[in-house]
Amino acid sequence: MSRVHAMSAISCSAAGFVGCLLCLLTSLPALAQPFAAGQCTVSVLNQTANVRTDGTWNLPNIPANMGSVRARITCVDDGQTLSGASDFFTITPSRMNAIPRVELGHGAATPEAIAFDLPDATLTSAGQTTQATITARYPDGSLRDVTTAAEGTTYFTSNPGVATISPDGLLTAVASGRALVSALHETILGSVSILVLTSGDTDGDGMPDDFELANGLDPNDPVDRFEDLDRDGLLNGREFDLGTDVGSADTDGDGIADGEEIIPGSDGFLTNPLWADTDGDGVRDRLEIRVGSDPTDPDNVDYVAVLVELVAEPDSFTLFKNTTLPDEVSRQVRVWGTLVDGSTVDLTARRTTFDSSDLGVASFAEEPGRVFAGADGTAMITVTNGGFEASVLVNVATFRPQALSFLRIPGFANGVAVEGSSVFVAAGITGLQVVDASNPRAPWIVGALDTPGNANDVAIAEGYAYVADGERGLQVIDIRVPSQPVLLGSADTPGIATTSWLQGPRSCRRWSGGARRDRRHRTHGAQAARQHRDTR
Repeated sequence: MSRVHAMSAISCSAAGFVGCLLCLLTSLPALAQPFAAGQCTVSVLNQTANVRTDGTWNLPNIPANMGSVRARITCVDDGQTLSGASDFFTITPSRMNAIPRVELGHGAATPEAIAFDLPDATLTSAGQTTQATITARYPDGSLRDVTTAAEGTTYFTSNPGVATISPDGLLTAVASGRALVSALHETILGSVSILVLTSGDTDGDGMPDDFELANGLDPNDPVDRFEDLDRDGLLNGREFDLGTDVGSADTDGDGIADGEEIIPGSDGFLTNPLWADTDGDGVRDRLEIRVGSDPTDPDNVDYVAVLVELVAEPDSFTLFKNTTLPDEVSRQVRVWGTLVDGSTVDLTARRTTFDSSDLGVASFAEEPGRVFAGADGTAMITVTNGGFEASVLVNVATFRPQALSFLRIPGFANGVAVEGSSVFVAAGITGLQVVDASNPRAPWIVGALDTPGNANDVAIAEGYAYVADGERGLQVIDIRVPSQPVLLGSADTPGIATTSWLQGPRSCRRWSGGARRDRRHRTHGAQAARQHRDTR
C-alpha cells in the first residue's frame, strides 16, 4: 500500500463576506513507485487538481470558513486505480498546515473480524428487547463500534416469527422458538443463536406449548419430539433446538436438506441450515458447492464461475457543484451481479474495481463505489468484476445560484431555518420573523414573535423552533401554525447564546473562550444545542 504525507503552505487574500480564499501548495514524498504527470489527482472540497511529476499541486480559491475538510487522492498505476482520503483537518490561513497522512489503496481499512455481543440471548416474554453490539477488529489491532446501519452493518433473523431485529440492532421477541440473528459488515458475517420462551411446556418434551400449537404438534404428547414431521433427517425436537422449520425440509431454501447441512454428508461440508449463504459472500451454498467453491469461506468464492451479468446503478448521473456552498459533491454507485441460479448479489465492495476515464472530473475515495465531482466535464466510470464489465456515465456541472427576490426583515437577519415553504429568521431585537416563501419571487412576512432577548440563531424540528436568544438563553417556540408562533418555554444559559442547532435526542453546549462544558437536559419536542460566549 502506498503512503502519501502532505504539508501545505497557505497564502490568503480578501474575499468579501465568504472569508479567505486559499492557495494550497502541497508536496508529496516519494511513493512506492513514481507516478507520471496526470496519473494522480488531489481534491479538497469540490476543487480538484492534478499532481505534478515533482509531487506538488496547486488548489486555488478554497474557502477558509468551511470547518473540517479532507484531502482525497486518486492515482492510476499500471491500470490499477488507488484511492485514499485523509482524516478531517482544519485549514488555518497565513501559516503552514499539516495535512494528515493519506493511505492509497482500494478503500478504507477492512476489518478482519467482527464480534456480535448480545446482553441476553434468552428472552422470556413477547415484546422483550435486547440491544446488539457489533465491534469490528482491524488488522492493526484497533477496534471500532459498527453497530448502527449508518456504519454499514445489516441485520438478519432466520425466523421473524420468533424474533425481529431493527436496522440498528434492537432485538424484539415475538413468540417461542430459536432463531439465528446475524450481522453482516464489510462482507463479514457474525451470528448469535437466541431462544425465546413465552409459554410453558405441558408435556415436558423440551418444546414450548405455543411452539407446538403453531407448528401442528401436540403440546400434550411428549413423543412428537422424536418424530420427523418434514422428513429431512432431523427429529422435531432437534429442529426446535437448531431453530430450523419442523414443517420444511429445507429451511433456508438453498436446495440442501436441513439434515444434510449439519453433517459433512455427500457434499463434504458443514453448512448453516438457517442461512442459504453460510459464509456471507453473496453466493448460495448449493451454487458454491456446484462450482467447486467452499461455502464456508468468503474468500474462496469463484465469481468468474457464477456470474452471468454485471449491472451498475445508476448507469448515468449528473453531479452539480454549488458555487455558494462549495461542499464535496458525490454519489454512490451500486454494483449488482446476476448469478447462474438467477439470484442477485451486491458486489459493490466485493472484488469490484472502479476506473475513471478522467480523474480530474470524477474520482474516488475510500468507500467503494462512491464517485466525487471534480472539474466540470464528462467521465466514464468502468466497473469490472469476474471478467464482466459495466459502465457509468458521469457529468459534472457547476450550479450558480441566482437571486430571485429580496425581502427586508425588521431587525437584523442573524440566522435562517427553512421548513417546507416557511422561512424562520432569527432577527435580533425583533425576535423570530416568519416568512412565507411559497412564491419565491414574492416572499412576505406572515408572523412574528418578539423574544425577550436578542435572537441570534434558530433551528427547527417537528413543529418547534429553538432560538438562541443572547443573554436570555434558549427560547422554545411552537411553529406548527407558522403564522401564529407561540412561546412555550425557555432555558436559562450561562453567557450569551449565539448559535442553535439540532443534535439527536439530547442538547449539547459548546463554550468559546474557555474550557468546553456539556450540559444535557430535556426540552419540548426535539432538542437544541447552543454555542455560547462565556462572559463570566
